Amino acid sequence: GIYIIMMTCKLGTRRKKTNNQSFHFTQKVTLTYMEKQLSSNGYYDTGNMLYDNYNKNPVIILDYNILKNWMSQEAFELFKKYEQTGEFNYPAFAELSNIKMYPLPYKTIGVNFKLMPAFCLTSLYYPESGKKYEHVTAGISQFPFMNKAKHQILLHERLKPIREEYSND
Repeated sequence: GIYIIMMTCKLGTRRKKTNNQSFHFTQKVTLTYMEKQLSSNGYYDTGNMLYDNYNKNPVIILDYNILKNWMSQEAFELFKKYEQTGEFNYPAFAELSNIKMYPLPYKTIGVNFKLMPAFCLTSLYYPESGKKYEHVTAGISQFPFMNKAKHQILLHERLKPIREEYSND
């Protein structure tokens, strides 16, 4: 247990260097869905290579607790049931919220094929760099993240917080 905690703290302070630019792996981000916005810390996860099979967008992963202010308490309770059972009630959620959730298939190491609730964000914005991505898929984690104070969003490895310059050299 202590080893994992120490690794998490170390990960939060890592930097990535890209073409003489560096950034922290923990980034402030603003998510937009329709007219609603929320800001939180995201962790730039170079191991997150999940893509939405339906629209081919990169997928970020959200701790469901981050969405609490975007929906009614009844709708939010469906995420608590999802945490307990691994099953999400899409028809009931559609009745209670204007967020258009759909099942997103995924597979991780040691986990057979599963489905997670997902929806398409209007945008993901990095306020520090001004970098903005449109139409990003957000998958909802079945379990709350352990280190909520540091981050509630796992960012996709393709959604870099800085603009990269490519050269043919």
